[in-house]
Amino acid sequence: PTTSLGAGLYSISIYGGLVLFSMFLLYDTQKVIKRAENHPVYSAQKFDPINACMGIYMDTINIFIRIATILAGGGGRRK
Repeated sequence: PTTSLGAGLYSISIYGGLVLFSMFLLYDTQKVIKRAENHPVYSAQKFDPINACMGIYMDTINIFIRIATILAGGGGRRK
């Protein structure tokens, strides 16, 4: 970002993405909990918590990338 408009859009992108993926993390956590509670006990297929938590894993990776980008200085803005 070389202009103030570009820097503003970059900040909105980074911090907005951080908020968005935090909300996805909360949503996916609630979805896994609800699926686990509503899964029938005597079902032909057992509840698979590992595959159910893949969304949580991906959200955590994306949050880590956003925080690492913020802590790294945002791609060389500092001199």
